[in-house]
Amino acid sequence: MKIVMLDRMGTDFSLENKIFRAEGATFIVTYFKDADDLISLTHDADVLMFNDAQITEEIIAGLDKCKMIIRYGIGFDNVDLAAAGKKGIYVCNAPSYGTYDVAEHTMALLLSVCKHIPIADKCARTGKWNAENVGKVRRLSGKTLGLVGFGRIARFVAARAKAFEMDLLVYDPFANEADVVASGATPSSLETLLKNADYVTLHAPLTEETRHMIGMTQFKLMKQDAVLINTGRGGLVNEKELIFALLSGEIGGAALDVFEEEPLPADSKLLTMENVVLTPHVAWNSYEGVVDLHKEVTDNVVRVLHGEKPINIVNQKYLRK
Repeated sequence: MKIVMLDRMGTDFSLENKIFRAEGATFIVTYFKDADDLISLTHDADVLMFNDAQITEEIIAGLDKCKMIIRYGIGFDNVDLAAAGKKGIYVCNAPSYGTYDVAEHTMALLLSVCKHIPIADKCARTGKWNAENVGKVRRLSGKTLGLVGFGRIARFVAARAKAFEMDLLVYDPFANEADVVASGATPSSLETLLKNADYVTLHAPLTEETRHMIGMTQFKLMKQDAVLINTGRGGLVNEKELIFALLSGEIGGAALDVFEEEPLPADSKLLTMENVVLTPHVAWNSYEGVVDLHKEVTDNVVRVLHGEKPINIVNQKYLRK
């Protein structure tokens, strides 16, 4: 069997190479430039592994032997799930590897924005030792955190927020209400959550239904000093309307790891706002998380090499019967 990894970052795939070759499979790591490149590189792959490529219907149409497409990551909005399903190709992700890391990063952003850590750091470096230069900071104890989505990462965030004595609201129409209550949170409608939360953190998947689920209509519901935190997917938020809400004082601030366009354009107003904390889509990243990611993906591919059904299938509803 032939396994093709599409890579543009020079990642170390020594673990994969060792395991796949021991299984008798051919493993190729290749760089791609454009869609034509992708078609020529992948047409005879039995398994296609990728990270940031766009796996479109056109590319999937050219996959003559493929049994599985698997992403090094959680999101799968860059794969045409229906096209793969029609060809009987499993599309899988790796949902578990970065759970601790994204949850911890969410809390780091929360603390950074409420304690004005970037501003305080700048003050310390420039000799401004008066507290008023840092601005109005807040304590987390007694504040309300609203979690939009209640999957693995959100549950880890909830547990950490409870340690800071925060009150929790959860909006997730697919979550088991008993699980929400067991976590110490209160199930909520999105409207109620937005009206009452001091901090709103996004953990929903990006789908046709959730794209731009947070925009001006939602910002108008939020408290004027509320803060939006997004370590989920950039497309969950209408970024233009977020910028307007921040500039107009509709909300108090934002802490963002993901964006609609990455990297952020050099002229993005987000780059100039002191009430915004930015990180470059690195919430998933830790030494331990990277090791876990490679193992999680590799183990799932080995299942297919052994003729077994993979786990973490994200296009089940589209798969050819």
